[in-house]
Amino acid sequence: AINALKQQAARTNMQAGDASTTFITLSQAIIHEGIKSKKHPLEKRDEITRDCNVVLGELIKKAKPVITFEEIKNIATIAVEDEEIGHLIAEANEKVGKEGKIDVQESEVNGIRVEYTNGLEIDKGYIAEFMLNNPHILIVDSKLSNIKDILPILQKIADSGKNEVLLLCDGLDGNMLPTIALNKRAKYMEGKPVMEIFAVKFPAVRKPEFIEDIALITKGKVMGMATGLFPDKATLDDLGTCEKVVITSKKTTFIGGKGDVEEKITTLRNLKDTSEINKDAYDDRIARLKGQVAVIKVGAASGVDLGYLKDKIEDAIYATKGAIQEGAVRGGGVALKMIAQDLPDGILKEALQAPYNQIQENAGGNFKIEDNVFDSVKSTRIVVENSASFAGSLLTTSASIATVRIKPDQK
Repeated sequence: AINALKQQAARTNMQAGDASTTFITLSQAIIHEGIKSKKHPLEKRDEITRDCNVVLGELIKKAKPVITFEEIKNIATIAVEDEEIGHLIAEANEKVGKEGKIDVQESEVNGIRVEYTNGLEIDKGYIAEFMLNNPHILIVDSKLSNIKDILPILQKIADSGKNEVLLLCDGLDGNMLPTIALNKRAKYMEGKPVMEIFAVKFPAVRKPEFIEDIALITKGKVMGMATGLFPDKATLDDLGTCEKVVITSKKTTFIGGKGDVEEKITTLRNLKDTSEINKDAYDDRIARLKGQVAVIKVGAASGVDLGYLKDKIEDAIYATKGAIQEGAVRGGGVALKMIAQDLPDGILKEALQAPYNQIQENAGGNFKIEDNVFDSVKSTRIVVENSASFAGSLLTTSASIATVRIKPDQK
């Protein structure tokens, strides 16, 4: 039962971004009240399910829209327990918009700062830093091994008056690397006007999605077996382009793409609305296509401090995102306690007061929870749903399998 509780708490944390402690507190309370009930186990489960649906409906009714900067800042500040960081998170939300993405990354420099990306970014770069203006972009879904395969399109690019091309592919083999190296040498050592070839490898994670997104943004066609198009037959119309490509040693950013992504974004929104899982993956792609990404860089003196601070900021981001999506209710267990007062006598009526009572106990009793303390409806809803489901299942279980560790001297 303990392992099952841990697993469900972890699942709740993934869905809500936080609230695993509240989930455990509420689940324990529902199980405790369920054991005290004299009803048949199946009747207990039905009662929990019925009252849970009532609670979810009341949460929606009590939801307060979270729209203004101050409201978002308040949610973030309470979650992260730091007003300055709460302000940074609210600023990031404001700049990237409702469908934008906020990432948290570790930094080697102490302190917290926010960096913004205007454009699509991939976590792959080049050995040196470059900025390309209106380059031609050749997209290939496999490795490039022979320079002869791209010589025809390179000649066409040269004939058009351009001398920069970016190869987006799955890596370079054969004579590709030596040829590119010789080109660089000719330019920087001999001063010859040569075609500048830059190559960036696709990220290994979710590669097909990145290939499709880059093709959409740059208005380029993907070369490879899947499309039946190949580099040696490519025309200038098959190449992608954008206003600027910024390449660093760790990442590549595409800015000002010429493609139309709105139709794809609409499709992704519809898929997200009908999907029960991987909603965050759809959010990631929408944010990537819209070019709205903020990265909060977190640094601390020790690994322990860094881990704690990073987790708190991630929790606050989930809390603010959830509040923007579904609104907010009174925090600190107050909303659940108020809803419990209107429920019929039973398991949930008593159990829903547990989070509030636990906070009071932790604070030494008579602790006033201010009116401006809010929790997101999304996290509260997920906690109630998962707690009711877990406790209802456990209360109808007549036996469980456990592993007992026996010491050698006890055999």
